Amino acid sequence: MLLWWIGFLAPLKLLLKLVLGLLCRLRSHPVKLWTGTLSRALNNKESYIVVTGCTDGIGLATLRKIVEHYPQNPVLLVGRNKDKLSKVTESLGTTYENLPSKSEDRKSGTRRIEVAVVDFATENWPAEMERTLKGKSVGLLLNAAGETDVINRRYDEVDESLIIRLIQVNLRSAMLMSRLCLPSMTVQKAGVIVNIGSMNLVAEEPFQAIYTATKGGIRAFSEALQSEVRSKNILVQNWEPGLVNTKMTLGRYKGLDRFSCSADEFAEYAFCMLQNGTHELLIPFGYQPVTFSPYPLHEVTCGLAKFVPTHFLNQYAIHTRDSHTVEFIHCQTSRPNHGPHS
Repeated sequence: MLLWWIGFLAPLKLLLKLVLGLLCRLRSHPVKLWTGTLSRALNNKESYIVVTGCTDGIGLATLRKIVEHYPQNPVLLVGRNKDKLSKVTESLGTTYENLPSKSEDRKSGTRRIEVAVVDFATENWPAEMERTLKGKSVGLLLNAAGETDVINRRYDEVDESLIIRLIQVNLRSAMLMSRLCLPSMTVQKAGVIVNIGSMNLVAEEPFQAIYTATKGGIRAFSEALQSEVRSKNILVQNWEPGLVNTKMTLGRYKGLDRFSCSADEFAEYAFCMLQNGTHELLIPFGYQPVTFSPYPLHEVTCGLAKFVPTHFLNQYAIHTRDSHTVEFIHCQTSRPNHGPHS
């Protein structure tokens, strides 16, 4: 009898979690009923929008969406490629310079954009970043920097240097950037921190053990941090996208394109969730996630995937490993400038 109840309640729990999750997402996507934390965080026109990984992919698409709605706030772009940062600033309608924060500059319509050329794979960047952020009020931090292993290799085939690099770029950078920006958010009692996870945590993707581990760390960090700063009116979100058509994923998941979206489509929904994000969402049972996928199809796919035994999902990844790797390398070499890099 006990085993019968266990067998009955287990799928019921999954179904309830799926339904509540979809209710939350569907309610938050189209309806703008709440004054979001983002509006409060950027209400001060001197509050900075800080974005890492902003030269490609999800980071760039979301950056464009944010600055479109908050044209008066200064922006700090953080990346390792100076030339790419220059192109981004030009596309946002300004020159590639650190402009002074004088009122006459604002009146002339010039957007103030500052640039920090930083390689997150190095050890000493936090001290440099701390100097850059000194005296700045940060309203929004978007941690979009990320890398993955180009080739689907077994863990024992991966170089130690790559293991360290992925941890530094994917996890350490988000944790330390959050630590550097939190003090000013705490002072102004408003702020938003957004981290980028991955939907591959649904099945802990084989041959991407390090990448998956770093994204699992991002999820745990985001949810623990939100519990700490909730009382300070600071919102933490962890976006876990599915397949987004960026340079990082081009050709990697052949056959799954029907579940994908463009970076711009993802950013459209992500900004809606960001704008509507608040600690007082009227969701049944008080259900308000820190971790979610802003794109509806990804959220539904993720929910349904939880009903599939992990073994089957992993076996699919194992059997398609070689074909996906070959296709990915072919796409990267034949179309090196196609799509953004997230």
